[in-house]
Amino acid sequence: MAKDKMQHIGGHDGDARATPYDSRDAHRIQSLLRQPLGPEHVSTRSGAGNTRLSYIEGWRIISIANQVFGFDGWSSSIQSFVVDFEKESSDGRWSVGGSCLVRITLRNGTYKEDMGYGMIENVKSLGMAYEKVKKEAVTDAIKRAMRQFGNALGNCVYDKEYVRAVGHVSKQPRTRLQDKDLFRYDDMISEAKCANLLPTQDDNGGCGVAVATAAVAAGGQSRTATHDAKDSSDDHESECVDFDMGDLDDDAFDGLGLMESDRPVIPENPSANRYHGQAPQNSNQSAQNTPIRGATTGTTTSLYTSPPPPPADNMASKILKQVTRVVTAQRKREGGGFMVRRPLPSGSVDYADPFLMLDHLGPVYYGPGEAVGAPDHPHRGFETVTYILEGEFEHHDSHGNHGILKSGWVQWMTAGSGVIHSEMPSDKLLKEGGSFHGFQIWVNLPAKDKMIRPRYQDVPPEDIPWFESSDKQTRVKVIAGEVEDVKANIDTHTPIYLLDLRTTGKYSLRIPEGMDAMVYNYHPADVLVGQERAKLAESQMAVLKHQGETVTFEAAEDAEGGEGKKEARVLILAGAPINEEVARYGPFVMNTDEQINQAITDMRSGSFGTIPGSSERMRKTNEANDKRRQAGKQ
Repeated sequence: MAKDKMQHIGGHDGDARATPYDSRDAHRIQSLLRQPLGPEHVSTRSGAGNTRLSYIEGWRIISIANQVFGFDGWSSSIQSFVVDFEKESSDGRWSVGGSCLVRITLRNGTYKEDMGYGMIENVKSLGMAYEKVKKEAVTDAIKRAMRQFGNALGNCVYDKEYVRAVGHVSKQPRTRLQDKDLFRYDDMISEAKCANLLPTQDDNGGCGVAVATAAVAAGGQSRTATHDAKDSSDDHESECVDFDMGDLDDDAFDGLGLMESDRPVIPENPSANRYHGQAPQNSNQSAQNTPIRGATTGTTTSLYTSPPPPPADNMASKILKQVTRVVTAQRKREGGGFMVRRPLPSGSVDYADPFLMLDHLGPVYYGPGEAVGAPDHPHRGFETVTYILEGEFEHHDSHGNHGILKSGWVQWMTAGSGVIHSEMPSDKLLKEGGSFHGFQIWVNLPAKDKMIRPRYQDVPPEDIPWFESSDKQTRVKVIAGEVEDVKANIDTHTPIYLLDLRTTGKYSLRIPEGMDAMVYNYHPADVLVGQERAKLAESQMAVLKHQGETVTFEAAEDAEGGEGKKEARVLILAGAPINEEVARYGPFVMNTDEQINQAITDMRSGSFGTIPGSSERMRKTNEANDKRRQAGKQ
C-alpha cells in the first residue's frame, strides 16, 4: 500500500526512465515528508502591521530535498517564464515583474508544479532587472512546488498552530565548523581516485590528474594535460572551463518567504484529490495542472493587473494594442477519462475574474461502447456552463434533476451551496457511438451568492437567439449578454457575455467598459483579433484589454490558397470582475480556507446528497475505457 500511495502523491510525467519506489523507500519518504521542520530551519521577517512572517529559505529547501529524495532522486525544470510587466521611467530606470512555472520531478516520475513570482523596481539596467526577476521567480516557484510534497519541504509553515508552537522549541546548537568537515580540493582528488575516475599516474607512481578541457585545438583535436596533484592548482585553473557562480549568490535564494497574500494550506486529506497535474477520479473538470497563487488555496491575482510592455516608437505603436496575451490550450485527461483542451487555467493564466476554467471537449468520435463522461462528483460555490456543439450527454444530480443535453443545448448550473451531479454520455451515444464536441466553463460566484440554493437553466437551441450582421457574413449565438439589440435568455448573477461568433468576413463587437475579455479559437480556420489583427490559430486564446472600444474579428485568408475565406469560429467570454479573494480546492471555490474545510466536511457528512445508480455509472465508465485501451485509443 505504501508504494501505491507514493506513486500518486502528484502528477506523473510518463517518463519511461522513471524508476518506481519499492515499498520500503516509499514508506521512508512518506514518513520524512510528514515530519514538520525544527525551528532551526524556520526563518522570520517583518510583515504588515508589525506582524512576523515565517518562511523557509530556498537553499534549505534544496538541502532537505536532497536528504529526503537523494541527490539524484529529484530534478527541477522550468516549464514557462512570462514577463508580466516591463516599465521604463522618465529617468531611464526599469521596473520589471515576471512569473514562471516550475516542475519538480521525482525519480519515480511523480511531479509537482507551481507558479513563482519575481519583481524589481527602479534599476538602471534592463538586463539586470531581467536577471533578478528570473532568479526570484524560479526560486519562488521551486519553494511553492516543493511544499506540496509535505511538511518537511515547507508546507508546515502554512499551519498557524505549528508556527506558534515551534517558536517555543529550542533550536539545535549549530556545530562549530572544523577543517575536517569542509569539502576540500584534495578530497575531490581522493574521491575521484577511489571511484577510478582519474586512473593516470605520474612518473613517481603518485596520483595524477587528467583534465580534458572543452577547448578544441585548430586541428580539431581536444587538448589533454597531466599535472601532479600536489602543485597543479594554478595550471588546473587555466585549463578548466570557467563556471560563473553568480547564479548561486545569496540573492537567488533569500527574501522569498511567505508573501502577505499567501494563505495556509488545507491539511492533507486522503479522501480528497489535490488536483496537481493528475486527473482526479470521479471528478469533472477539476484537475488543475497549474495551481493558482498560494498553491492549493490562496489569493488569486487578477489576470489583467499587468500592462503590456510599452510599444516601440514607430508607426506600429500608433495602433491600439488590444491583445495582451495569447495562450495555447494544454491537453488534459479529465473526468472518467476524456481528453480536453484547456486554455484556462494554463501556465501563464491562472484566473480571469470571474472565469475560473475553460475546457474544450473534443471534437472526438466514439465507437460503440467507447463514450465516457464524468461520473458522480461534487461542486460548491460557483457555476458550471456546458455548451454542446455536437452529440448528447445525460445529466443527473442529487436534487433529483435529470435531463439529456443535445446538440446546440446550454446548461447553466449554479452549484451554490452544494450538489452532486454526473455528466455521462446518453444511452444512445454509448450504444451506437458517434461524435461529441462542446465546452465546459466555470464561472465564479460573488460571496453573497456562494451558498444559495442550486439552480439549473437548461436552454434548448431554439431558445438561444442569434444575431446576424447586415452583410450576412457574421452570425453570433448570444448565450449570455447581448449583441446590439439581441439579448440572451439566460440569467446570470454578475454581468457576463458568452458568445459563439462565426464569420467569413469582418465584424466589430462592442463589449461594455469594465469587462475584460477572452477569445478562444475552437475551429481549424485562423482568425484575426483586435486592431492589431493578432492571428489566432486553432486552440489558441487571446486575452483582451479593450477599455471600452470595439473589438474586431476577421476571418483570415485561406492558407491553402482556396478562394475566399474559410469560416472562423470563436468563443468570446467577458465579465465584470468580482474582485474578491478566491480559495480554491478542486471542485470547491470559496472565499476562505475555513469555508473550504466546511465544504469538505459537509460533503463527507452526506449533506450534498447522493444519486442512485452511482456504481452502474462507474461500471460503464470502466468498460468504455477498457474498450478504448484495447482498441489502442487511450
